[in-house]
Amino acid sequence: LHKVKFNMAWLPQGSMAGVITAIDKGYYAARGLEVEAVRGFGGTRTTNEVDQGMCEFGYGDPPSLILNRANGGTVRHIGVINANWPAGLCFLRERHQIAKPADLAGLTVGGGQNSAVQVLLPLWLDRNGVDRDKVQILQLNPSVIVASLIEGKIDAAECWLGNSRPLFQQQAAAAGLTLD
Repeated sequence: LHKVKFNMAWLPQGSMAGVITAIDKGYYAARGLEVEAVRGFGGTRTTNEVDQGMCEFGYGDPPSLILNRANGGTVRHIGVINANWPAGLCFLRERHQIAKPADLAGLTVGGGQNSAVQVLLPLWLDRNGVDRDKVQILQLNPSVIVASLIEGKIDAAECWLGNSRPLFQQQAAAAGLTLD
């Protein structure tokens, strides 16, 4: 079997179910591949690790691919697991109303290392005419992002449809708050 590493970009979760099932059922082995699924640390880092040859394949998002190539990388996108990027910013309706980029001015946004919040949010703010110095962007350990939002230590947080959003919703409901 030809050995290859697949970087999941994070921990095993719903979006990785197909890859993990294919390994478990022997589908890759039947095609001559011994696939090892390894933990990742965000799409941007995963994309760069694929580019550097640390793994043969990885779960990277289109914005990370664009950033990689804009900085001289050569990584290529060969398939799609999520047709729509499953990330966004979550906030608590009782504390803020965020309907447009300018509404983030004066707020604190938290996200993990190498996440879209760290890499893309500043660019997105610029493209939407929001002074990036008016939005405080904190780098947090992913294990504290949900609690930081619920406890009011941050005003908005990176929120992923396939994994963290249900946790945000559960914790918000337990605190009598509404996730938006």
